[in-house]
Amino acid sequence: RAYCSDYWKEYLVAQAMTAGIVAVMSVVDYLLMSAMRYFAEYELHMTTSSLENSIATKVFYVLCLNNAILPLLIYARVDELKDFPILFKGQYKDFTLEWYDKVGYDITLSMMANVVLW
Repeated sequence: RAYCSDYWKEYLVAQAMTAGIVAVMSVVDYLLMSAMRYFAEYELHMTTSSLENSIATKVFYVLCLNNAILPLLIYARVDELKDFPILFKGQYKDFTLEWYDKVGYDITLSMMANVVLW
């Protein structure tokens, strides 16, 4: 019994941490989208279509950076770039089964949360 309770405790903590990461990323995504809309207003577009196109383009690039590229760089381990702050200090040197199980899962959950929320 003690063995199973330890397993479930560790499992639930891991799931809670993953949910927390997804929640934080979703809040950051919302703030980034709001900031892109706010800054686009200062570009003095002549038409609403031009404004919306500008916002959509900026949001696309920012969300791709935040949801796909940054996790790749944070979880990647590149020994040659070990002096680079924060990035390239992860535990995965390649796309392994463990990488897909952790990083791919987090990226997929984040994308699903964004589809539902925004």
